[in-house]
Amino acid sequence: VFRAVMTAGSVTGAAAMLHTSQPTLSRDLARLEQLLGYALFERERGRLKATARARSLFDEVERSFQGLDRVIERAQALGRSEDAELSLLSLPALSHALLPSALDKLLAAHPSARVSITPAEPPLLDAWISEQRFDLGLAEQATPVPGVRVEPVLEADEVAVLPGDHPLASRK
Repeated sequence: VFRAVMTAGSVTGAAAMLHTSQPTLSRDLARLEQLLGYALFERERGRLKATARARSLFDEVERSFQGLDRVIERAQALGRSEDAELSLLSLPALSHALLPSALDKLLAAHPSARVSITPAEPPLLDAWISEQRFDLGLAEQATPVPGVRVEPVLEADEVAVLPGDHPLASRK
């Protein structure tokens, strides 16, 4: 209501902007001034004149509305596949071994998609996965975390290659 009155320059204009009645807005404005404990407008011959406090408050309100506009734009962009974004967290070794071919396929299907890759090692990697800071995480061994779905991507038998006379070569 305050923003509409400041933008329109009158309660009548604000009422038209908000598709409501002038008496309703006058009551809401009076209630706001009562809650704040000071007048936002001086009343002169049936017209409102913004006080210095109102102009200062309006600057802050406008900054907030610009932020809300950005939130709305971002929400709409997320609904369009051409604006798709993927934030990926990965062990450095896995980002070199697995990601190039997977990203080739992804970007072939969605050429305008944006992908950001953040390499990290435990314990930072584990903390960021549990905090759900990323859309996808690639870890060597994931501990189940509430709210995070774990899916095996690759199972590999790993071996150690040693010279035959190495002390560890006789062990399993």
